[in-house]
Amino acid sequence: METKDKIENGDEYRNIEEEVEKLKLDINKFNEDRVYIPDPNIVLQKSCFLLAKKLRDSTKKQLSRFLDKFEEDIKTFESEENLQSENVLL
Repeated sequence: METKDKIENGDEYRNIEEEVEKLKLDINKFNEDRVYIPDPNIVLQKSCFLLAKKLRDSTKKQLSRFLDKFEEDIKTFESEENLQSENVLL
């Protein structure tokens, strides 16, 4: 009991109380800051979704360009074939 009275009445007790209050404020600030940090799993899921969408769009564009080029090549081939057929007939 004597030690407790000395601590309660002394500067040490006040210092400990101040430290406890400071730690409580730090904990509250930390918890408030964490509220605004998104869940990493959600961030990863959204990132993967956006990447997949971007790849799908890019793949569609590439396929479309390929098909357009392929169509042009077929028309060119048919034109050349027709010219050769006409030349053979002449």
